[in-house]
Amino acid sequence: MKSRLILAMALLPSVSFAQSGFTADVLALNPLGFWPLNGNANDATTYANNGVLMNGVTFTGSGLGPPVGDPTNQAAVFQVTQDQYISVPSTASSPLFALDWYHPLTMMIWVKTGNTTNTMIFFAKEANSGNYSGPYLAMDNGPGGVAPQGSGRFAFLLQATPSAAGGVGGNFLGVEAQVSVNDGKWHFLVATYDGSGQATGIQLYVDGVAASTILFGNGNSLNGLTTLNDVPVAIGSRDMGGDSYDGLLADAAIFGTALSAAQVQQLENDTVSSQVTNVLPQLAFGGGWATSLYFTNLNGTPVSFSVNFVAQDGTPLSIPALSSSSTTVNLAALGSAAIQIPNAGSLTQGYVTASLPSGVTGYGVFSYQPGAAAGQQAVVLLSGVTATISTLIFDETSYTTGIAIVGLGSTATTVNVTAYNSVGGIIGTGTIQLAANGQTAVLLRDIPGLSGVVGQLGSVDFTVTSGNVAALGIRYNGQAFTSIPTSDR
Repeated sequence: MKSRLILAMALLPSVSFAQSGFTADVLALNPLGFWPLNGNANDATTYANNGVLMNGVTFTGSGLGPPVGDPTNQAAVFQVTQDQYISVPSTASSPLFALDWYHPLTMMIWVKTGNTTNTMIFFAKEANSGNYSGPYLAMDNGPGGVAPQGSGRFAFLLQATPSAAGGVGGNFLGVEAQVSVNDGKWHFLVATYDGSGQATGIQLYVDGVAASTILFGNGNSLNGLTTLNDVPVAIGSRDMGGDSYDGLLADAAIFGTALSAAQVQQLENDTVSSQVTNVLPQLAFGGGWATSLYFTNLNGTPVSFSVNFVAQDGTPLSIPALSSSSTTVNLAALGSAAIQIPNAGSLTQGYVTASLPSGVTGYGVFSYQPGAAAGQQAVVLLSGVTATISTLIFDETSYTTGIAIVGLGSTATTVNVTAYNSVGGIIGTGTIQLAANGQTAVLLRDIPGLSGVVGQLGSVDFTVTSGNVAALGIRYNGQAFTSIPTSDR
């Protein structure tokens, strides 16, 4: 692709910005307990089994929780060196949580950790002595587990009697996913169990996707022994602080049913990019290009929000000037800030997502200066995320129009493209296949089936069959360029 092409279109799943579609959908599934950990340890269900912070558990600032559609949400912060956890005392003998091995259940939680040293429990109703009975979600980092050191694999165990290191002996069911969750990013973890008494009745999900699992050592040996206990639910450890966690946790819930794959996927659909309220549909730096982002806070109180940078292959894009693929913007009341991504090295392209709180606005600026030639700049407004059709007006009579397309989602995406001339006649159709979280960038005229736009004035529709679309155009006349706004619906 020519280096001057710097426009993008972002495809995003449907989102909700009220009290989080995620939260509403969790509660609609009738959990026995749901602890969002949004600044406190309260139970969001009508059962009101509120938690107690142990050993100094704290919370993040506003907007630093998981992407569940609330741009001001928080998460609980746990430090393993302080043996911190949350205890829910009223659950200890509650019949709601008397879920023996023959009873189906689901446990879920959001986690964010980079720990590679300790095997840690995320969420449990497990005793910390005797038979260590009960269910729990954990991360297997090697010590005492079955995974290689530091691998950070998500595991679920339902225990009647404990095993030795490596899952040897004991009476329990246990499986772990062959995927790491200790990469310092938020992950949505779900374990379902069908009450069959068999390890095959356990299904793990990582970010909405059913994970391939292996037995946790001798993890199919429950043999009908009871898994009941009279200890409290604990978040960040087992009861009384065993195998404590290090990192952030949020949105812990227990259900007395085994959620279906479709129900888990719905919760994931609520969260994928749901905290993203705006997109800068293109990012370009190097090869003469630079990108700047400007934000201002119209509120009378300070705000914080995250900005993330994504590469064309859908992976996090580390920005050399920031030494990171994300950054937190802190704005004073009525304050403003800028993020500068300078021209350095060869051309790199991607896009930007921002979790803007209410009352915060912004825009981007593209700059291009090839060698000693005079530089050019174009202002680009941030795009919304709720359209399914985006229409771009083009003028190919004397100019050239470029597009780049970004897909956000866990599956491949097809974009249907239809071009019309000035009197509404179709002059070309085509499709663009995008890998999950992938990006491509081409001239409009180079899309297969759209060569007929050359010499024409007209419009082009980009339509997605799932998710949402936000589009941006760039028109070129030699080295001069300008951005083209779109009409979205």
